[in-house]
Amino acid sequence: MKRSRLSTLTLTLLILGSQKGSAAENSEASHVYRARYMMSGYLVRAGAVCDAEAKHMIEVGLQFIGSAELKSVAKAFPATTERWMNEGAERFNSEVMKSGIKAGCNSALATAKQFEQKQEASRQEGQQPRSKPERWVSVEATNGAVIKVDMESKKRWTGGTMILAYPNEGSSEVLLFDCNGHYATANSQMQYMPPRSVMAQISALACGS
Repeated sequence: MKRSRLSTLTLTLLILGSQKGSAAENSEASHVYRARYMMSGYLVRAGAVCDAEAKHMIEVGLQFIGSAELKSVAKAFPATTERWMNEGAERFNSEVMKSGIKAGCNSALATAKQFEQKQEASRQEGQQPRSKPERWVSVEATNGAVIKVDMESKKRWTGGTMILAYPNEGSSEVLLFDCNGHYATANSQMQYMPPRSVMAQISALACGS
């Protein structure tokens, strides 16, 4: 019965073309492709042999090669991907012949669960909210004066970036930066700013991503 189930779930992956020496093996990407297809063949074979969680192992095995890119590889290089899967299946067979069916199946099941844990960890990491940048950033002048920069006021324009700075409590100043070593205020023309000046520090904040 298990052999029939294996055939149903993996027919399009295992019954592939007959060309040899595929160009897929001539690129470094082939190392990644081969590893994925071998692991798929390993788990699919385990699902055909093992009694415990057989369907689960087959499903996880197919997840290894479920991306659009890997499906395209199988379509373009059918004989190569079939060979890789067969290599994975032989690896499982060797484990069974060496350690027995129980040990081989336990190893395959552990591999499947480890893969799922990594997938879940990646999914949860992607859902973690990103910390919001600080709105106020302080820049200290050589004389000890502290200028507060409002990062939320940053506005980009065709010639550079505008940002609000607060040199004194309660008073603001509009600063314009061309992001190429020059700045201007609302009441002045563009002028050069020394690389280590306060304006250069504010420019780095305004022109940064």
